[in-house]
Amino acid sequence: AKKYIDAILSRQQEDGWIAPCPKEKRGEYDMWAIFLICKVLVLYADCAKDEERVQTAVYNALRNLNNHMLKLIRTNVEYSERIHGKIDPAKYPIPEDVKTEE
Repeated sequence: AKKYIDAILSRQQEDGWIAPCPKEKRGEYDMWAIFLICKVLVLYADCAKDEERVQTAVYNALRNLNNHMLKLIRTNVEYSERIHGKIDPAKYPIPEDVKTEE
């Protein structure tokens, strides 16, 4: 199992992206797969006692996923505003520390 985990972790992007697709295809990628690989990594870390390395990778992956999902929400809100009128931004806040541009 270590050889596969090593391969997954070695391919994680600097920004935390852990899915096997190019940056320009991220918008089309099924986010559920990222949750699944994070679960696999956590289970592996627990069994193999490799917590520190895996914890960092999972944290970075989930942080990236959070940013990615917030961008999608913002895009959908902006689209809805164009179609239906202004939406109260207080209902859809984006935290200050979230990177919203790539």
